[in-house]
Amino acid sequence: MSARWFRFYADAMRHPKVAKLPDPLFRLWVELLCVASENDAHIPAADDLKHMLKRRLDHLLRGLEDLIRASLID
Repeated sequence: MSARWFRFYADAMRHPKVAKLPDPLFRLWVELLCVASENDAHIPAADDLKHMLKRRLDHLLRGLEDLIRASLID
């Protein structure tokens, strides 16, 4: 387990962009923040990411598109 941490605002869940996310998409967003923290603010390629997060590629890609559309990742 990594001792790395990142700042996360306690009121993030009340931000309008975040509050509208369904639970699975919120979870993906937090997981991506963790992965980015471990990778110098970069999110790995989807094919690598699917193994890291144990997700089906089609579900992962749909989630990434939704988070990009919500302006929560770029």
